[in-house]
Amino acid sequence: MRYRASGRYLTMMAPPSPKWIFVPALLLLCTVAVAQVPSGLKHIQFQDLASPSGQVYRLFISLPDDYAQSGRSYPVVYLLDADFNFLHLANLYRQLVQSNEVPEAILVGIGYGTVFLERGNNRWQDFSPTFLPKYPGSGGAKAFGAFLSERLKPFVTGEYRTGGPSTIHGHSMAGLFLTYLLFQQPGLFDQYLVTSPSLWWDGKKVFDYEKGYHAEHKDLQAKLFLTVAGKEGKSMRKDWQTLKATLASRAYAGLTVETRYYPGQSHIGVIPGAFADGMRHLWGSATR
Repeated sequence: MRYRASGRYLTMMAPPSPKWIFVPALLLLCTVAVAQVPSGLKHIQFQDLASPSGQVYRLFISLPDDYAQSGRSYPVVYLLDADFNFLHLANLYRQLVQSNEVPEAILVGIGYGTVFLERGNNRWQDFSPTFLPKYPGSGGAKAFGAFLSERLKPFVTGEYRTGGPSTIHGHSMAGLFLTYLLFQQPGLFDQYLVTSPSLWWDGKKVFDYEKGYHAEHKDLQAKLFLTVAGKEGKSMRKDWQTLKATLASRAYAGLTVETRYYPGQSHIGVIPGAFADGMRHLWGSATR
């Protein structure tokens, strides 16, 4: 391990050992000999960053192929649930770049360094706005939002050449968190890709946050891509429809909303297609 101080931050570098690299992704712990690392892994770097409370997050970082030589600045795309999603979504994004559908970007995944749902993976804590007894440790969304704004974003902008809109993707509970963030920390990101959000949490509490925001604001500067899948259950689809209708009725100045419904897809199966569609829409014609 190598440690590096950067301002107020002490970060732990986690490069692969001379013989092995461990990549938590897609619910599996994959062990790959370095000499035979697939091309899809070669562009991924790992680094740990601590929150003010001491929670350590594993960052998954993918730089554009020409980053070292170009001297250019790049937009940043943040991906939640990186232990589960980063490997395939980062490769999918790079394919979209190659087909000139999205601009080159710095991809930053936020994870925990543990297999999805394994002990140490605190997504239920970080993505939930309120405490529910059924989910010990829940209710940490405010603290996680502070980590993003006070530690992660300053770290990324300090370490890399960044510029342009900031984008963030979250699915399921991470989608709930992004919806919460939209109304509780507006302006933290420019573009939100929210897929299959768990709006049911705590009696649909997130709608109360929207009502509170609307009582004091008539504008909301953001670009939102919001999706749901047909096989996710009636209540989840209904909540998505309610949020869609609510935002349409508010007509917030500065907010643009695009919604998509995927009738034949499941909660997990919808992720790649919704991610690709969302990135294409959010970036529009902003290709390299």
